[in-house]
Amino acid sequence: MKKIALFILTALTFGSCSSDIITYTDEPVSGGSGNATTLDCSDFNSDIAVLQVLASELLSGSCVMSVNGSSIEFDTGTTASVTVRESYGFSCSNPAVGVSGRFWTINGTALETKVAEALPQFKCEEDSWHYSLDGGSAWTFLSDAEDGACVPVFSSFSDDGTEVIVSLGAGNTFSFDYFEED
Repeated sequence: MKKIALFILTALTFGSCSSDIITYTDEPVSGGSGNATTLDCSDFNSDIAVLQVLASELLSGSCVMSVNGSSIEFDTGTTASVTVRESYGFSCSNPAVGVSGRFWTINGTALETKVAEALPQFKCEEDSWHYSLDGGSAWTFLSDAEDGACVPVFSSFSDDGTEVIVSLGAGNTFSFDYFEED
């Protein structure tokens, strides 16, 4: 009975966030066999949302007002909290998400979508990665989920008091100067 109550509670809790939960199956689940593991994509998608803020601030020429830990406050009043991770806990490789100029990149390929126009979201379903540019209404196949290393959105963060540097797993580096009063 406790298992049924836990299942119902879990279903109610995650029902509205189903695009953030992915299931990756190492083997087919025919006849009850297989080894399914449920993985959470919310940290990956949250990091991409922070990346959008950073890219927008960079493109608008914003400066850093202050840094508290890894939380950056810009002169526009916007705050972005960067989380450097080694892994998202996926049992498969994930897409490398970055920015080239004003456009999103996925696995090194630039999309025709500008950073300011849409926020990509990702999910892994039926052993393949999909992305959405419309808040999850429509999903586009990206690639098969394959064994491999995790590519974190943020690979490093440094602050030397004059400049904040954020490096991305996809290879980009964002550099923000501190605001200086005249």
